[in-house]
Amino acid sequence: MSATTPDPGVSVLRLGGENDALDLPRLRSKLSTAVDGEEPVIVDLTGVTSIDAAIFRVLLEGLAECERRERTFLLLLPEGDDSPVIRLFRIAGLDGLLPVVSSWGEAYARAAAQADAPG
Repeated sequence: MSATTPDPGVSVLRLGGENDALDLPRLRSKLSTAVDGEEPVIVDLTGVTSIDAAIFRVLLEGLAECERRERTFLLLLPEGDDSPVIRLFRIAGLDGLLPVVSSWGEAYARAAAQADAPG
């Protein structure tokens, strides 16, 4: 798990491999740091091979905090229906709750559009 700012104005949190309840304290800490900044937050799940429902709960908390602060929060999910992340995401009914993008181009475009929107 890493947190970076690859381009000015965007905070990226990358998760990879297996993610479960043991990762919650670290995820909460990194997500809190990202949300405390001023940049749009993009959580990259493209490298995740396994994910626990508890991780999604923390992501929902991050979304709620970003919404409270009128900030952008996006999930970058892997493409294709065969991904375990996509399957769990749909089974849990989160596809209507969390804002999802499927490419970096889309993520940057949505973050820029929301940053430019009158608020």
